Amino acid sequence: MKPRILILYGGGIAGGTAEYLYHLCCEYPRERGEIFLLSLKPAPLLDRLAAAGERYFLCRRRGVAVLKEIVDFIHRYNIDLINTHGALSNFFGRLAGLLTGRPVYTTVHSVLAYDYPGRGKRWLFTFLEKAMGPLTYRYLTVSYFLKEELIRQGVPPEKIEVVQHGIEREEFLPLLPAEKAREERLRLGLPPRGPVVGMIARFHPVKGHIYLLRAMTTVVKEFPDASLLLVGEGPEKERITREALRLGLGEKVVMPGTSYDRRLLFSIMDVCVLPSLMEGFGLFALEAMAAGRPVVATRVGGLPEVVGEAGILVPPADELALAEAILCLLHNREEAKRRGEEGQKRASQFSRRRSIEKLMEVFGALREDTEQESVSSGER
Repeated sequence: MKPRILILYGGGIAGGTAEYLYHLCCEYPRERGEIFLLSLKPAPLLDRLAAAGERYFLCRRRGVAVLKEIVDFIHRYNIDLINTHGALSNFFGRLAGLLTGRPVYTTVHSVLAYDYPGRGKRWLFTFLEKAMGPLTYRYLTVSYFLKEELIRQGVPPEKIEVVQHGIEREEFLPLLPAEKAREERLRLGLPPRGPVVGMIARFHPVKGHIYLLRAMTTVVKEFPDASLLLVGEGPEKERITREALRLGLGEKVVMPGTSYDRRLLFSIMDVCVLPSLMEGFGLFALEAMAAGRPVVATRVGGLPEVVGEAGILVPPADELALAEAILCLLHNREEAKRRGEEGQKRASQFSRRRSIEKLMEVFGALREDTEQESVSSGER
C-alpha cells in the first residue's frame, strides 16, 4: 500500500527549499506514494505548482487555529506521514503528529541559527527545535554537513537520513546561442558587452550579497565594463540596492526580480558566485556547475561537498578573497573553461532522480517499520 504523504511547507520567498519541493511534487511517482502539499501561507511556489498543473492546499487560518486545520486535513485525506520544511512548519507539524499519531519526518535545509538575524526569533525557534526534537520520527538532511550538525546537537545518528539535492543537466543545457544571449542581456537591462558576474539567491543576510557588492568595486577597476546580475527577492533587497548606489555601482548592478528560466540566466553569466555566510547545501552552485559555468563560493556548510575542487572556495565575509577569485576567472578564460568542465562532471553525481528514489525508500521504510512493530506486538 503506497503512503499518503503530507508535505507541510512554511511558505515565504522563493529559494532552495521551494525549488526542492517544486520538483518533489512534480516528479514523485504516483504509484509509489501520494503527495499533498499544504502551505501555511501564500508563496511563489504555489503559483509555480498551479502553472505546472499540480495541486496544492493553502491554510486559511492563522495563529494556533492553524493546528486544528492541519489535524483536520490529516484526517480528511487519511495522511500516513508528515514531512515538515521550515521552523514554523516543524512546530505545527510535530504537534499535529502528536495529536494524530502520525510520524513526522523533518527535512533540514539549513542551520537554524543563521536563518533568523533577529535575536528574539532565533532564540525562540532554537528553543522549540530542542524542546520538540523528540517528536520527530526521522530527520532528513540535504547534506552530510547538516547530518554532522544535528549529531553535534545531540540527535542520534540512526534517526538521520541524508537525501541530497539533485539536478538534471538537460534542464540547463544547451546554453543559448551568443546572439540570443545578447538579446536577453538587453531585456534584463544589462549592457550588450562585458563580463557578467551572477548570483541567484533570496536577499537575506546569510547569502552574503553585501560582500559580493564590495568585491565588485575591486573587479570593476580591472574590468570597467563588468556587470553584476543579482536574481531573487527578499527582505535585504532594498538595503543591497542602497549599498550599490553608495558604492558607486548603481548602473552596474541589475536586479530583475525572480526568474525561473535558469538556462537563460546561465547563458548570460560568465562567473557564478555564492558568497554565503552559511549554506546547508548550495543549490545555485550545483546548477551553475551543471550549466558549465565556473563557480566561486565560500568554504562554509555543505558547499565544499557540492563544489569540491571544481570551483574556487574562499573564506566567508572576505570581499578581497572574493574579488581575487572572480578576477582570476575573468583574466584567465582557459582556467574558467576548465573549472566549468570540471563542474559539469561533478554535477552529474547529483541526480534528482536518485534523490527522489532515496526519498521513496525512506518513506517506504515506514510501512516496513509499522509492520514489524505490529508483528512484535502480536508476539507479545
